Amino acid sequence: MNRVRNLIPAVWLLSIWLLLPMVAAAVDVDVTAAVDRQRVAVNEPVKLTLSISSDRQLGHVSAPKIDLGAFVVYGPAISVRTNIVNRQTSFSRDLVYTLYARRQGRHTIGAASIVVEGQMYTTDPIRIEVAAARKGGSSKGAASKSGETAESDELSDNLYLRATLDRDTVYVNEQVTVSFELCYRYNLRDVGFTEIPTFSGFWSQELFVAQRLDPEVEQIGNRQFHVAPLRRMALFPTRDGRHEIDVMAVTCAIPQRRQRRSAFDAFSLFDDPLFGRTQNVMVRSVALPVVARSLPQTGRPDDFGGLVGQLHVEATAQPRQVAVGDPVTLRLKVIGTGNMQSLSAPVLEVDGLKIYEPKGDMEQTVTPEGRLGGQAIYEYIVIPERPGAFEIPSVGISYFDPESRRYERAASVPIRLRIEGGAVAAAVAPVHDMTRSEIEELGSDVRHIKPDIAELQAPSVLYRQPLFW
Repeated sequence: MNRVRNLIPAVWLLSIWLLLPMVAAAVDVDVTAAVDRQRVAVNEPVKLTLSISSDRQLGHVSAPKIDLGAFVVYGPAISVRTNIVNRQTSFSRDLVYTLYARRQGRHTIGAASIVVEGQMYTTDPIRIEVAAARKGGSSKGAASKSGETAESDELSDNLYLRATLDRDTVYVNEQVTVSFELCYRYNLRDVGFTEIPTFSGFWSQELFVAQRLDPEVEQIGNRQFHVAPLRRMALFPTRDGRHEIDVMAVTCAIPQRRQRRSAFDAFSLFDDPLFGRTQNVMVRSVALPVVARSLPQTGRPDDFGGLVGQLHVEATAQPRQVAVGDPVTLRLKVIGTGNMQSLSAPVLEVDGLKIYEPKGDMEQTVTPEGRLGGQAIYEYIVIPERPGAFEIPSVGISYFDPESRRYERAASVPIRLRIEGGAVAAAVAPVHDMTRSEIEELGSDVRHIKPDIAELQAPSVLYRQPLFW
């Protein structure tokens, strides 16, 4: 009896040992990575498919780790397939990435690693060769199959992204305008921005962004193109030296040409662009260099704030004749072109007048020539502290005119004030530490306590009155 009892644990151990190969064989997983082509033009996509196959349905699968830093990545799109071959069922899960190379040359799609059922699987890296770019970001390069080079040439000759500058050498804080236009001879679909330049080293202001394609016909070389403006930016270099405007990239779908097998294919409904197949492509502009020159030190005023452009200054005061202690509103209007954000309110000091810090309002405008500008309005509150005749002197702002290449000064005309009455105690002055509109608003918001009410009584309750009953 004891011998039988001693054999039971041994039998269980033997059974588990025999079943281990069956359990290990129960999960058969295969992970592979493949691309649809290894030689492409810089504006053509590469389809990367990461396939996970097993002999049974898999539960949650963690996201794969893969180095795709050399590409602009879309996806992945996930699809699940079930295959039955010779009564054997297998299950596949595909992760499809759409990749666009960021630049020409040889790139490597890194090895993908993924954990399935607690076990790590790793694929082999894949090398991609991207042809040299030309003509505004389109490319012309070698292809692995006959005919692909001609197709790439045809694509680059009929679709590209053009980037232009109105000038390539400016002063620091002087405007340079960059325009991006899509030039094409296809019926385009699904046009969208993929890469937007960061404009590092510039203060930037958007002038135009297209919400839809609005092309005009333009003769480029010996061909007519549709040219659609996409984006226009006003850039102001913040330091001297050489700068570079990064590339912009857009993706779009173009009709995919198919080979005709007979003359009847010319009348096929599927040759119509509404029903035909499309090909997704990416086009890039070229990087544009900009040189920013330092502003001259000769003749530079001490109060120069950095504005490069043209300015005009106007000043008004209302009222001009008041009693001591009554506020006068001084408005300073600065109109001009250039980076108006670099302006600061002038500091005003007049003996006998207390001038408080102004409140500013900035409005930007764009000239018909595409120059950024606007107007700034500064409103000062002036409190007279004694009677007499006062003069608010001319208010001037220094700027650098890039056309004359010298420093200029825009100034207002002096303003005279007539103050009547006696001197005001110093303790009274802080009462006017606000604009006239704020004083009027305060008077309408505050409900003062009425001093003529002798006693405050609680309201009477109706049902407690004798007349109610």
